[in-house]
Amino acid sequence: MALGRAWGYLAPLLLALGGLGLLVSLPRILAGTLLLAGMVATVALYVPLWRRQRAVAVLIQMLGAGAGVAATLLWLAGVQTSLILPWLCSFLVITIAGERVELARLHLGPRSEMVALVLCCAVVGCAAASVLWVWPGTVLFGAALALLVLWLMRQDVARRTIHAQGAPRFMAACLLAGYFWLLVAAVTWCFGYPVSVAAYDTVVHGVFLGFVMSMIMAHAPTILPAVLAIKLPYRALMWSPRCCCTPDWCCACGWVTGWGTSCCGRLAGC
Repeated sequence: MALGRAWGYLAPLLLALGGLGLLVSLPRILAGTLLLAGMVATVALYVPLWRRQRAVAVLIQMLGAGAGVAATLLWLAGVQTSLILPWLCSFLVITIAGERVELARLHLGPRSEMVALVLCCAVVGCAAASVLWVWPGTVLFGAALALLVLWLMRQDVARRTIHAQGAPRFMAACLLAGYFWLLVAAVTWCFGYPVSVAAYDTVVHGVFLGFVMSMIMAHAPTILPAVLAIKLPYRALMWSPRCCCTPDWCCACGWVTGWGTSCCGRLAGC
C-alpha cells in the first residue's frame, strides 16, 4: 500500500502460494522456492521505501525481511526447524519492532532509534550464532531478544494508553500481552537450545501465538480500515479473540504444563 505500485503485491502473493504449497504437500523445493522468491520480493519492497524516506524504522524492517530470507534458505538446505526458529523469530519480531519504532518516532529521538537498530542487529547476529554454535549461540540469542523486548516495552506508548478507555486500551492490552509472551520465549532461550518438548513448545507458542497474534490484534483496528477502506468501530466484542490468546491458552500449549511437570519432577527427586 505504501509503495503504491502493483508489483508490491507480488511478495504476499508468492508467500501465500508457498504456504499453500506446504499445505497441499507440494515438493519441498517448489514450495521453498516460492517462499524464497516471496521473501526476496519483500526485501525488494523496502528499497524504494528507503530511497523515499531514509528512516531507521525502514532499515529495521528491511533487516527483518533479510532474516526471513536467511530462514528460508536454511530450510531449503535441510536444516531442522528447531535450529531455524531464531531466524524465523527474528523475521517477525524485527519487522514488528520496526513498525513500532515508526509509530513512535514522534517521541523517539535519533539516539533511541539507533539503539533499536543496534539491538535488532544483535538479535540477527545471535540468530546466526545459534546455527553455528548451537548452545552458546542460543543463549546469546535469548539475551539479545530479551533486551530488545524490554527496550520496546519501555518505549511503547502502550504503558500509558492501558489506562485509557475503548480502543486505545484494547490495543495497549494486546501490545503488552504480546511483549510479555515474547519475553517468556526469550528467557526460555536464555537457558539454552530447547531440547525438551516443554521448552520447544514455550518458544514456539510464546512467539507465534502469544506475541505475533497479539500484535496482529493490536494493529487490526488501525491497519484494516486503512488497507480495506472500511470502518471498524471499537466494540467490546473485540476482547473475545484477545481472551483466546490469554495465558491460559499459552500455558495449555506447554509453558506451565511442560515446565510445571518438569519442575515438580525435579523437586520430587530432591
